[in-house]
Amino acid sequence: MNQSLRSNNRLAKLSSALAVAAIMTAFAGTARAQSTEPVVLRYSTSAPEKSAYSAQFTRLAQAVSEETGGSVRLDIYYGSQLANDRDAVQQVARGRIDMTGANITNWSALVPELQLLMLPMYFRSAAEMDCTLDGPLAQEVARRLQARGVRMLRWGDGSTMEMFGKKAYTSPGDLTGLKGGAYGSRLGVLMWQALDARPTPVSTAELATALQTGLIDVTVTVPIYYVALGLNKIAPVMTRLDLYFSSSVNTISQATWEQLAPAQRDGITRALARVPVAQIRSETRAAQQRAFEQHVASGGQIVVATPEQRAAFRKVFEPVWPQVARESGPDGPAFFEALQAARKACASPS
Repeated sequence: MNQSLRSNNRLAKLSSALAVAAIMTAFAGTARAQSTEPVVLRYSTSAPEKSAYSAQFTRLAQAVSEETGGSVRLDIYYGSQLANDRDAVQQVARGRIDMTGANITNWSALVPELQLLMLPMYFRSAAEMDCTLDGPLAQEVARRLQARGVRMLRWGDGSTMEMFGKKAYTSPGDLTGLKGGAYGSRLGVLMWQALDARPTPVSTAELATALQTGLIDVTVTVPIYYVALGLNKIAPVMTRLDLYFSSSVNTISQATWEQLAPAQRDGITRALARVPVAQIRSETRAAQQRAFEQHVASGGQIVVATPEQRAAFRKVFEPVWPQVARESGPDGPAFFEALQAARKACASPS
């Protein structure tokens, strides 16, 4: 009897000890959670810090902090500090950089067929592009990025891409033999070749040096970058051709996303939803208009191509579109068909 009682006492003490240990562990876990530093997500962008884009990034970082209760912090790295856009998209896929919002052409390094969204003079208006991208095609883009380890968060906007140099280029023949700055994608190479120019690979961060040294004679970029980076001091003549209605993709590494707690993911989703894509586009296009005004005010020149001049460029580029599709990997032709159908449903009058 005494032995049985002693055994029961030992079991009771052991149970009590285990219960206390469990409670202490729970309290310790809570204390750690409360004292844990926020998860820091590194966001890479080629955008200059002193540009219209910085206000959008600052607002997003603030929204993420608020919606996640301070448990997630976005650190924005401007001016390609972490990597140029083309390298950044690949590092996001590998989980080495957490987030980026690169122009769609740069994503062709990861998903070749996405460069079809930036065919020269393919879209006749910004509204036509917006409608095309906002339809079922968005899900198709998200699926293709997901397969490469990248989660699409939403579309961004880069306004139009225009041509810059020391003179106006209002005819395809004006580009013959010139060295044109290309961003490394096959699309850029084919565009310059169609104009009988010589494609020269150069990143956004290298544009100023390339123009100053004569490595390139002419380039294509968004006016907001052009002014913010001071490129308009080096290549003072802008030819407004609306070569591309430019879009970008805001993304997060799938590996990073999966490491976040569900509440943190929900918070990021709410932060993004605070500002609809339509507002992002409106802000960016208004900033582009201000860039035009700043360029002229600083002594620069803008030559606006006539509809007839634009039509001459478009005639040169149209044969390039199916060629890009064929050279965009095995999925290129099928994606081009989907793009054609989506654009047809949204098409502006010619």
